[in-house]
Amino acid sequence: MTELRFGWLSESRRAALRSLIASEVLQWSRDWCIGHSVAQVDVRAADPWDGDVAKERLRGVDGAAGTLAFLLEESTERSWGTHLSALPPADESALAASLGAESLQDLAARLLRRAGVRDPLELSDLTPARALSAECFGAYAATIEVADVAWNVALDRRLADRLAPPEPSKPVLLASRDAAVGNTAVSVSAVMTFGSVSLAAITGLRVGEILVGDRELHQPVEVRVGTRGAIAIGSLKQQAKKRAITLTGPHAKESHP
Repeated sequence: MTELRFGWLSESRRAALRSLIASEVLQWSRDWCIGHSVAQVDVRAADPWDGDVAKERLRGVDGAAGTLAFLLEESTERSWGTHLSALPPADESALAASLGAESLQDLAARLLRRAGVRDPLELSDLTPARALSAECFGAYAATIEVADVAWNVALDRRLADRLAPPEPSKPVLLASRDAAVGNTAVSVSAVMTFGSVSLAAITGLRVGEILVGDRELHQPVEVRVGTRGAIAIGSLKQQAKKRAITLTGPHAKESHP
C-alpha cells in the first residue's frame, strides 16, 4: 500500500463506481452462468466495513494501479462454484470451489481492465487495511449478489480514481476590480456646511422663518460616499429637473502630496 490521501469520494463518483461495477458484473454473470437472469443480479453500495476481517476472507489484487479485494465468507467460492456448475448443494466439492475462485478472478480481471490494467493477475490473500475500509481515505465498497450468493468488493482510492476519475477543476478567472464592483450601488450625499447661528436665532422657530448662515451661496459642498466620508467637493447644479453636482476637486482629506 502507498501512503494514504485524506478525502471522501463525492456522491457522483460513488454512483459512477456502482454503475461501472454493475455493468461488469452483469456481463460477467451472462458469460459464466448457464441460467443467467438479469433479475438475479444486484449491485448496491455497501456500508463501510470495520476492517476487522480474517485474512482468509480478504482475497484480491494489490498493484501499482491500486487495490481490489473481495470480502468472502468461508463458503462463498464453493457456493458460487456450485451455482455455476449446477450441482446439487450436497455435491459441493473442491471442484466447485475451484470453479468459483476462477470466476471471481475473472471478475477482478474485468474490473481491473476497466482501470487500464492488462497484466495477468491472480487473487491472493490480503491483509485488512484502512485504505480499503475507511471512506475518509477514499475507499469504496459495494455488495454483489447473484442468484442469492453475495459478497463485497472493496476498492482503494487509487483504483477508484482510475475507474471514476475526478472531474478536472476549472480555473477561476479573476475579474478586474472595475468589473467586479462596478455595478455595486452606493449612497452618495452632498453635505452643505451652513455655518453657525446664535442659539437665540433658533429659539421658537416657526414654519416659514428663514435662517441665514455665515457661508456664501457659491461655497462648495462635500460629496460623501457611503460611510467613508467626504471624498470630493463640488457645487450644486440642476440637470433635467434633477439635482446634480459639478465636482471641483478632491476633498482636503483625500488629497495627496
